[in-house]
Amino acid sequence: KVCKGLESALVIENKPSRGTAARRLRLLQPDKLLDFLAANYVPPVVTETACGKTKLSPETFRRALNAGAQGGKVIQTGFGSVGEYAVMAREPMQYFYCTDVGAAVRALGSDFEPTDRFANVTLSETRDDAVYFDMRPGLVASPLQAYLELATGDKRSRETAEQLRRVILTPLSAPGGQEN
Repeated sequence: KVCKGLESALVIENKPSRGTAARRLRLLQPDKLLDFLAANYVPPVVTETACGKTKLSPETFRRALNAGAQGGKVIQTGFGSVGEYAVMAREPMQYFYCTDVGAAVRALGSDFEPTDRFANVTLSETRDDAVYFDMRPGLVASPLQAYLELATGDKRSRETAEQLRRVILTPLSAPGGQEN
Protein backbone atom coordinates (compact mmCIF):
# COMPACT_ATOMS: atom_id res chain seq x y z
CA LYS A 1 0.00 0.00 0.00
CA VAL A 2 2.82 2.42 0.90
CA CYS A 3 4.74 1.48 -2.22
CA LYS A 4 1.63 2.05 -4.36
CA GLY A 5 1.23 5.54 -2.86
CA LEU A 6 4.89 6.38 -3.42
CA GLU A 7 4.71 5.00 -6.93
CA SER A 8 1.66 7.12 -7.78
CA ALA A 9 3.49 10.19 -6.40
CA LEU A 10 6.41 9.28 -8.71
CA VAL A 11 8.78 8.89 -5.77
CA ILE A 12 9.64 5.27 -6.53
CA GLU A 13 9.39 2.90 -9.45
CA ASN A 14 8.17 -0.60 -8.63
CA LYS A 15 8.78 -3.13 -11.39
CA PRO A 16 9.31 -6.88 -11.55
CA SER A 17 12.82 -8.29 -11.45
CA ARG A 18 13.79 -10.35 -14.47
CA GLY A 19 13.33 -14.07 -14.04
CA THR A 20 11.88 -13.89 -10.49
CA ALA A 21 8.61 -13.12 -8.77
CA ALA A 22 10.35 -10.44 -6.71
CA ARG A 23 9.78 -6.76 -7.27
CA ARG A 24 12.51 -4.21 -7.75
CA LEU A 25 12.16 -0.75 -6.22
CA ARG A 26 14.01 2.22 -7.61
CA LEU A 27 14.04 5.56 -5.85
CA LEU A 28 13.25 8.29 -8.35
CA GLN A 29 12.99 11.34 -6.10
CA PRO A 30 14.94 10.92 -2.84
CA ASP A 31 14.33 14.54 -1.86
CA LYS A 32 10.58 14.08 -2.15
CA LEU A 33 10.74 10.89 -0.06
CA LEU A 34 12.65 12.79 2.62
CA ASP A 35 9.98 15.52 2.52
CA PHE A 36 7.24 12.89 2.96
CA LEU A 37 9.07 11.35 5.91
CA ALA A 38 9.53 14.74 7.60
CA ALA A 39 5.91 15.76 6.99
CA ASN A 40 4.65 12.52 8.53
CA TYR A 41 7.19 12.25 11.36
CA VAL A 42 5.71 11.66 14.79
CA PRO A 43 8.13 12.02 17.71
CA PRO A 44 8.47 8.92 19.87
CA VAL A 45 6.25 8.60 22.92
CA VAL A 46 8.43 9.28 25.95
CA THR A 47 7.07 7.64 29.10
CA GLU A 48 9.70 8.77 31.60
CA THR A 49 12.62 11.17 31.70
CA ALA A 50 15.60 11.43 34.02
CA CYS A 51 17.85 14.48 34.03
CA GLY A 52 21.14 14.48 35.84
CA LYS A 53 24.82 15.02 35.70
CA THR A 54 27.88 12.92 35.27
CA LYS A 55 31.57 13.65 35.62
CA LEU A 56 32.45 10.98 33.06
CA SER A 57 33.60 12.01 29.59
CA PRO A 58 30.87 11.61 26.94
CA GLU A 59 32.59 8.51 25.48
CA THR A 60 33.04 6.86 28.89
CA PHE A 61 29.46 7.70 29.85
CA ARG A 62 28.12 6.15 26.62
CA ARG A 63 30.08 2.96 27.27
CA ALA A 64 28.82 2.78 30.86
CA LEU A 65 25.24 3.44 29.77
CA ASN A 66 25.44 0.80 27.04
CA ALA A 67 27.00 -1.76 29.39
CA GLY A 68 24.25 -1.12 31.93
CA ALA A 69 21.44 -1.57 29.40
CA GLN A 70 21.14 -5.26 30.39
CA GLY A 71 19.28 -6.37 27.29
CA GLY A 72 17.49 -3.06 26.86
CA LYS A 73 18.18 -0.59 24.10
CA VAL A 74 20.08 2.68 24.40
CA ILE A 75 20.86 5.27 21.71
CA GLN A 76 21.58 8.95 21.50
CA THR A 77 18.62 10.97 20.30
CA GLY A 78 18.79 12.40 16.80
CA PHE A 79 19.32 15.83 18.34
CA GLY A 80 22.08 14.40 20.53
CA SER A 81 23.74 12.80 17.50
CA VAL A 82 23.72 15.88 15.28
CA GLY A 83 27.41 16.62 15.92
CA GLU A 84 28.32 13.45 14.02
CA TYR A 85 26.77 14.80 10.83
CA ALA A 86 26.52 18.59 10.97
CA VAL A 87 27.69 21.70 12.77
CA MET A 88 25.31 23.10 15.37
CA ALA A 89 26.09 25.25 18.37
CA ARG A 90 24.37 23.85 21.44
CA GLU A 91 24.86 23.36 25.16
CA PRO A 92 27.10 20.49 26.31
CA MET A 93 24.14 18.23 27.06
CA GLN A 94 23.92 14.54 26.19
CA TYR A 95 20.49 13.22 25.15
CA PHE A 96 19.62 9.52 25.06
CA TYR A 97 16.65 7.28 24.42
CA CYS A 98 16.50 4.04 26.40
CA THR A 99 13.91 1.33 26.89
CA ASP A 100 14.15 1.48 30.71
CA VAL A 101 15.23 4.71 32.41
CA GLY A 102 15.06 3.22 35.90
CA ALA A 103 17.34 0.32 35.00
CA ALA A 104 19.77 2.68 33.25
CA VAL A 105 19.98 4.97 36.29
CA ARG A 106 20.48 2.02 38.64
CA ALA A 107 23.14 0.50 36.38
CA LEU A 108 25.06 3.80 36.22
CA GLY A 109 25.10 4.03 40.01
CA SER A 110 27.38 6.81 41.24
CA ASP A 111 28.33 7.75 37.67
CA PHE A 112 24.95 9.51 37.32
CA GLU A 113 23.49 11.96 39.82
CA PRO A 114 19.79 12.69 39.20
CA THR A 115 19.25 16.46 39.37
CA ASP A 116 17.72 19.28 37.36
CA ARG A 117 20.38 21.77 38.46
CA PHE A 118 23.34 21.92 36.07
CA ALA A 119 22.27 18.67 34.41
CA ASN A 120 24.40 17.49 31.48
CA VAL A 121 22.52 14.27 30.64
CA THR A 122 18.89 13.56 29.77
CA LEU A 123 17.61 9.99 29.54
CA SER A 124 14.22 9.57 27.86
CA GLU A 125 12.39 6.26 28.06
CA THR A 126 10.70 5.10 24.88
CA ARG A 127 9.79 1.72 23.48
CA ASP A 128 9.38 3.14 19.98
CA ASP A 129 11.56 0.85 17.83
CA ALA A 130 11.96 3.51 15.13
CA VAL A 131 14.46 5.50 17.24
CA TYR A 132 16.70 2.44 17.64
CA PHE A 133 16.72 1.70 13.89
CA ASP A 134 20.10 1.91 12.13
CA MET A 135 22.13 2.65 15.28
CA ARG A 136 25.70 3.65 14.51
CA PRO A 137 28.85 2.89 16.56
CA GLY A 138 29.07 4.84 19.82
CA LEU A 139 25.27 4.77 20.28
CA VAL A 140 24.87 7.39 17.55
CA ALA A 141 21.45 7.69 15.91
CA SER A 142 21.14 7.45 12.14
CA PRO A 143 21.39 10.62 10.07
CA LEU A 144 17.74 10.09 9.12
CA GLN A 145 16.63 10.09 12.78
CA ALA A 146 18.70 13.23 13.40
CA TYR A 147 17.21 14.87 10.31
CA LEU A 148 13.63 14.07 11.28
CA GLU A 149 14.04 15.38 14.84
CA LEU A 150 15.73 18.58 13.67
CA ALA A 151 13.41 19.18 10.69
CA THR A 152 10.45 19.33 13.08
CA GLY A 153 12.22 21.55 15.62
CA ASP A 154 12.77 25.28 16.03
CA LYS A 155 14.26 27.60 13.40
CA ARG A 156 17.90 26.85 14.29
CA SER A 157 17.18 23.11 14.27
CA ARG A 158 15.51 23.33 10.86
CA GLU A 159 18.52 25.21 9.48
CA THR A 160 20.82 22.47 10.77
CA ALA A 161 18.46 19.87 9.28
CA GLU A 162 19.34 21.28 5.86
CA GLN A 163 22.97 20.23 6.43
CA LEU A 164 21.75 16.74 7.33
CA ARG A 165 19.54 16.67 4.26
CA ARG A 166 22.66 17.07 2.10
CA VAL A 167 24.43 14.31 4.08
CA ILE A 168 21.52 11.96 3.37
CA LEU A 169 20.86 12.89 -0.25
CA THR A 170 24.43 13.15 -1.58
CA PRO A 171 25.12 9.38 -1.62
CA LEU A 172 21.75 8.81 -3.28
CA SER A 173 22.71 10.99 -6.23
CA ALA A 174 25.66 8.69 -7.00
CA PRO A 175 25.09 6.18 -9.83
CA GLY A 176 23.46 3.01 -8.53
CA GLY A 177 22.83 4.54 -5.10
CA GLN A 178 19.04 4.42 -5.30
CA GLU A 179 18.04 0.89 -6.20
CA ASN A 180 16.86 -1.84 -3.86
